[in-house]
Amino acid sequence: MNFSVVVFDTAPTGHTLRLLNFPTIVERGLGRLMQIKNQISPFISQMCNMLGLGDMNADQLASKLEETLPVIRSVSEQFRDPEQTTFICVCIAEFLPLYRGRGCRGDMGQCDHAKYLDQMEDLYEDFHIVKLPLLPHEVRGAERVNTFSSLLLEPFSPPSPE
Repeated sequence: MNFSVVVFDTAPTGHTLRLLNFPTIVERGLGRLMQIKNQISPFISQMCNMLGLGDMNADQLASKLEETLPVIRSVSEQFRDPEQTTFICVCIAEFLPLYRGRGCRGDMGQCDHAKYLDQMEDLYEDFHIVKLPLLPHEVRGAERVNTFSSLLLEPFSPPSPE
């Protein structure tokens, strides 16, 4: 698969952390299976026969697992390479999303969002923070996506609270 960009849209904490750790966990698990393949070989043969997979022995299974290891290692390396992988945390300026994003002003005053925007500046001072206006509609369809993308390129200056 050759894609110039792949986007994983996940919740900013648990799901994202699991996704980023997944290749490492799979690699360790497969490595451990390879170490104990002789011990579990009879069990594998029984399971294959029971599931109707024919006579697949531990060596055949190990061979298939070994074929997947380079792909898993490549994905793991790409996740760790800052030239290939960028992590962008997106959240709304409310208490829970702000503090959940930690473990990774339009007219905000009326909803008490201003204090969370200030806290965001303090909590994530080493991050590049892009503020966008709270839109009255969902960003769906090509026209709205194009309009929204222009907001990412041109800095948004929220009106001063009065």
